[in-house]
Amino acid sequence: MHKRILLSVAVQRFNELTPQALGARDITLELAKAYGAKVYVLSVLSRLVAPVEGGETTEEKLKRLIEPMLAAKLDLETIIRDGIPAKVIIELAEEKQADLIVIGAHTKKAVLDLSLGGVAASILKNTPVRVILVGPSKEEARKSRDLLIPEYPEIFPYI
Repeated sequence: MHKRILLSVAVQRFNELTPQALGARDITLELAKAYGAKVYVLSVLSRLVAPVEGGETTEEKLKRLIEPMLAAKLDLETIIRDGIPAKVIIELAEEKQADLIVIGAHTKKAVLDLSLGGVAASILKNTPVRVILVGPSKEEARKSRDLLIPEYPEIFPYI
């Protein structure tokens, strides 16, 4: 059924891997094992925001994230791209001919989230590919907010 799965995770603005990223990874891992699917793991960097000095890099966070996938010997490709997250995710899904997108849905309360919608909402509206959203429990949403990098700008190009 699913032969190419795109897992998109937001790691740039967090000190640690979020419950949503871990949950999306675990769902992708199980689906890829069940279907023998190739997995593309994507993280999108914002051109507008410089990395926080002294913190773990996006590459390092992704390496930790995919450890269980590598241990399961999945056919896996890790991709980091610059750009507007929703646009890059949709473009990569088309480029790789993904038949499923798995994404963690973060519950942020910024003005931009309320007025423009989040990455997940934009993807749902603008892709013909099936999408699985991994939303947080109430406790996970609180934990994710605690993991935000304090110096990270509030304005983020979500769509």
